[in-house]
Amino acid sequence: MKTRILLLTILSIFATNAFAWDGDVTGTVVEYNLVVGNAGNYDLRILLTGLPVMCSNGPNWAYVNTSEANYNATLAAVMIAKTTNSKIRFLATKDTAGYCHIGWVVVAS
Repeated sequence: MKTRILLLTILSIFATNAFAWDGDVTGTVVEYNLVVGNAGNYDLRILLTGLPVMCSNGPNWAYVNTSEANYNATLAAVMIAKTTNSKIRFLATKDTAGYCHIGWVVVAS
């Protein structure tokens, strides 16, 4: 019984940390910027209508870098959302520099 309680406690700690986002923002894309020439310099930057803060005490934009596995899919989702004026949801974490790094994207009509 003690082992089961300990296991459940450990699992709940890891589950909480795994879903700890600093930002959960939904809106329409007002602008996206592509930074060229310096890979890893917040390569795709996204701003939403009304310029909401994208993560706790962060800026009003969020980013993903070209070196990340889902960069192309994220860029495509942002372009589609902008073109169709669809709502898009970003979940982000604040990086060590204080910027909002996109970790999850949802496009809805």
